[in-house]
Amino acid sequence: MRKTCVWALLAVAIQAQAQAQAQDARIDKVLVYPGGATVERVVPVKAGQSALVLGCLSTHFSEDTLQMAGPGVRVAEFGVQTVPRSAAPECRNTPLERRIRELEAQTQSLSNEVDAQELAQATLKNVGQSIPATQISAAAEQVAKAALAARQQQTALREKLRGLNDQLAPLLAERLRIQQANPQVATLRARLIVEHDAELRVTARTSDAGWQPFYRSWLDTASGLLRIERHARVGQKTGEDWRGVKLVLSTVEPHDAMGMEPPSSWTLGLRDPKAEAPEFKPRALAAPAPAVQMLETVALTGVRKQAQDFDVSVFAGTYASEFALPVPVDVQSGSDKVALMLTQEPLTVRLVSRVNPQSQAAAYLVAESTRPEGAWPLGPMQMFRDGAYVGETQLAFAHNDKLDLLFGHDEAVRVDVAPELDEHAESGLISTRNERHILRRYTVVNTHKTPTLVQVLEAQPVSRDEKLEVKVQLTPQPLPGDWRQQPGVRAWEFTLAPQARQELSADYRLSWPKELQLSGH
Repeated sequence: MRKTCVWALLAVAIQAQAQAQAQDARIDKVLVYPGGATVERVVPVKAGQSALVLGCLSTHFSEDTLQMAGPGVRVAEFGVQTVPRSAAPECRNTPLERRIRELEAQTQSLSNEVDAQELAQATLKNVGQSIPATQISAAAEQVAKAALAARQQQTALREKLRGLNDQLAPLLAERLRIQQANPQVATLRARLIVEHDAELRVTARTSDAGWQPFYRSWLDTASGLLRIERHARVGQKTGEDWRGVKLVLSTVEPHDAMGMEPPSSWTLGLRDPKAEAPEFKPRALAAPAPAVQMLETVALTGVRKQAQDFDVSVFAGTYASEFALPVPVDVQSGSDKVALMLTQEPLTVRLVSRVNPQSQAAAYLVAESTRPEGAWPLGPMQMFRDGAYVGETQLAFAHNDKLDLLFGHDEAVRVDVAPELDEHAESGLISTRNERHILRRYTVVNTHKTPTLVQVLEAQPVSRDEKLEVKVQLTPQPLPGDWRQQPGVRAWEFTLAPQARQELSADYRLSWPKELQLSGH
């Protein structure tokens, strides 16, 4: 019997030690990536400690990703239990709960004093009514002074009570928010072998968090300098707040499936279509179209899930980048996304007024540069030219090192597109071939007060059949080769002096057999 009591007392002592350690646990670092986050907690452990209990944890994490490690600490086993919040006494011993109980105690104490003052005033009223008429004049002054003091004291107490209620209201709202976000809580229990005092780091992944990028580009046309700012919006709905954490943002999105299908064999055969008799098959009735299933949302990991209050972009960068915030950050669960400034990238650019006359008779100011290093995930970009906002675009790099950013219309470069000449004819004595003549003419005028570099793009016809003859004459001579390796796209590039003009023309003559039809026009 005595041995049983000793073991029971030992178990109680271990539990008390573990609970004391649990109170010191804190979220220290969070690595956020597209589609989730890895949350890292720091728990101080003592030499010789054999058990650990972390209670009142959010259930918004994957148990399969749970890891525990620390210098001089070996984890023998651990497990997670989920219980209703009401069945977790440790949830009633948080700093928030302690502060609420403290304010509630002060509120009750002041309410008792207010009640006492009301009783004192009632007593004075009764005393005043019971004083004999012969003594009223002598006692009236004393009763009035006492009543005034009681009334003033009651007013002061009510004012203090109002102040306490103002402090208590947001805390009660915060407690309700936490309770609604976590009607159930998780308890982590582990058996440890601790050689010396250390910090145990407990990490787990959650899919209820993420970040998305947005950018701002600032162009100074006078100096030709461009500055791109990286920003991030971070949101989470894990059920617990991240307060004063080291926040690291990564452009790498972990994938649950890491396999790749092997290539299958490619076999070819020959058949003689003339030797094959057509097989008659009765026409089957068309199958009814499947019902369209409306998904409420797609979770960040690709699995159906309850709707989130933030969206996470899908990143497709060639290289990965990480951004460690230099100061601790607070991110509240379920609140609006937190906007963070990450880095600034200065770039030297070449400014050119680019024209695509077949699309629009207008010039656009383009900042040409090389792609900056690192990963630049897809995201919206706000454009500022000489300090003025000119619009928004999407930052999306092509599979090359070029960076083209359009900063709106260049109104000082005027473009005139003449009506296109398009003539059809037949050639030969017996009209064996068709001919087509296309003539395009453009005029570009620079009304800037300074010389301006202009680039005009022209998509010329490209023959994919040896029977189709294409003769091209571009005046003046464009730059050699195709523009940006796009077949048939040529570029004129020239510097126009102030008030200068440039005439351009594209003359195309097409010829093909009469029995064939021209396609792609």
